[in-house]
Amino acid sequence: MDTLARLALGPATRPKILERTRKILTENFALLSNWMDGQEGRFSYRPPEAGAICYTRYRPSINSTEFAETLRTEMDLLVVPGDHFGMDHYLRLGFGPPATELEEALGRLGAAFDAVEQRSRCLA
Repeated sequence: MDTLARLALGPATRPKILERTRKILTENFALLSNWMDGQEGRFSYRPPEAGAICYTRYRPSINSTEFAETLRTEMDLLVVPGDHFGMDHYLRLGFGPPATELEEALGRLGAAFDAVEQRSRCLA
C-alpha cells in the first residue's frame, strides 16, 4: 500500500492525477450547475471553491432530513441533509462520480422534487 501511495504521489505521477481530477470536477460541476440552473428556480447555490461537493438551497417545502431519507429509500440516492449543519432546506450534493452516473442521479433527484411539489399542490 505504501508503495502505491509513493507512486501516486511521486513527482511524475501526482501532476497527472491532479490534472485528471480537476478535469472531471470541472466537467461534472458544469453538468450539475447547468441542471440546477434549468430547474426553474428550484435551487440556489454558490459554486464551490474546491472539492466535489456543492451545498445548495432548494425551494420545495420539505424537511431536508425527511427528503434525504426519501431519496435514499425510494430513489437509491445519497445526499447529506442541511439539517446536519443546522440549515434546513439545503442539501450537500456530491458531483465526483462518472458523468453518466451523475446525470442519472440528477434525473432521479429531479423526479423526487417533482413528486414533492405534486403532493404539495394536491394538498393545497
